[in-house]
Amino acid sequence: MIWKQHFIFSLTNIGTPIVYTGAGSEPEWNETFVFTVSDSVTNLTIKLFDKDTFSSDDFVGEAKIPLDPVFVEGSIPSTIYNVVKDQEYCGQIKVGLTFTPVSQSPCSLYSKVSPERGIE
Repeated sequence: MIWKQHFIFSLTNIGTPIVYTGAGSEPEWNETFVFTVSDSVTNLTIKLFDKDTFSSDDFVGEAKIPLDPVFVEGSIPSTIYNVVKDQEYCGQIKVGLTFTPVSQSPCSLYSKVSPERGIE
């Protein structure tokens, strides 16, 4: 009998390069990722794979997380999302998100400050 150790990892793509993180048979990532999100992105998709050494990795499923609540509230606490493959439930993933809007850079703000005239 061959015992297969499951090695689950995630792949995330949200308008930025793909992020891979390893985990093991009972994954707990507990990591922070920073993504730049364009206005057209409405969902964060997290894809889960079972790592195979001698063949291509097996797709386990994916979780789609709507981003509108994060944009409106600024953050959402750790929430459980269903992992689905071919419209069939495969498990759950727990994710918390925080939205930090991009503002003017400090350099452009400071360049408008004049000692003689104050802030313009």
